[in-house]
Amino acid sequence: MRVPVRGGPEDENCAMAQALGVVGDAWTLLLVRDVARGAHRF
Repeated sequence: MRVPVRGGPEDENCAMAQALGVVGDAWTLLLVRDVARGAHRF
């Protein structure tokens, strides 16, 4: 009996999953968010 395989996050309608697919890992996305908000220290 085969178990159906669920698609990855890029297959879903999830904005965060799509952004991570474009930007890279979660830390990069957090840095981009902070830069966009005006953070100058990391």
